[in-house]
Amino acid sequence: MLAFCYYKQRIICPSEQCIMKNPFKGGRAFILESVGVIGGLFWALDSNWHYEPLILLILSCIGLLYTGLSLLKKRRGIVSEGVIDEYDQTNAKQIVKEIDTAKPYLRDQIKESYKGLRVRWTVSFQSIAPTRDKMYRVTTLYKGNYPWVYFDVDIEQYPAFKVAKNNHRFFIVGIIEKIGAGTFTVRVEKIS
Repeated sequence: MLAFCYYKQRIICPSEQCIMKNPFKGGRAFILESVGVIGGLFWALDSNWHYEPLILLILSCIGLLYTGLSLLKKRRGIVSEGVIDEYDQTNAKQIVKEIDTAKPYLRDQIKESYKGLRVRWTVSFQSIAPTRDKMYRVTTLYKGNYPWVYFDVDIEQYPAFKVAKNNHRFFIVGIIEKIGAGTFTVRVEKIS
């Protein structure tokens, strides 16, 4: 029955306002679904494959597959179900607005509080310039508009920047290292 409730919540009413909630998530759901599969299998064998244990077995298998895949995605840092698990959802414009509206004394403290934040942002390419051996500073705009987002890349690792066109949009994943007046410097982990 747990498998059916879990299946029904995810497939029929996936919104957070469902009447039926599943209290078991992640590893607990995986264990319970495994117990459902094993119990359903023994019950089915004992009852000569009657339809009731088959229903339990099938729904437990579906729940087990779903839970296993969601755990695997979460482990790999893949975004699922519209929720960004690994990255902060704060956008660059919100951060700039918060800093600009703060009292002057608090601005540096607010900037410091955002350092180290892992973000996934859409940026648009503006320019590239050499900084040191094989490293280049890429200048971008957040979502094609203000504020500026800077990051360094190894041109051999990302050769697409050699032929990138102005305003080409892409995603970056990285850690905010520095915040200036309308600028962000990000230590990039992934570009896509």
